[in-house]
Amino acid sequence: MKKTNSTLRLLFLAALLFFFFPSYAQINIGGVPPSFKYEGKNINVQHELNLPIDFDVDELRAQDVILEAAGHLPRVGKIIPVI
Repeated sequence: MKKTNSTLRLLFLAALLFFFFPSYAQINIGGVPPSFKYEGKNINVQHELNLPIDFDVDELRAQDVILEAAGHLPRVGKIIPVI
């Protein structure tokens, strides 16, 4: 009896997969995607911007210790203005 139940479950799962997976397919209307029409440029452009740090990292760490002890979430970043 146990083997029959597992076989029926497996067949049911296979039937579900067979009927529902094709329903998520994209409808093909022909044509070429616009990005395929243009040749890509393989230019490795890397811009680097060095910003001065206008805050004290040790002070931020001390504030983090106090805030985390009070039950606040840890700081994950600092907003700095970029001109």
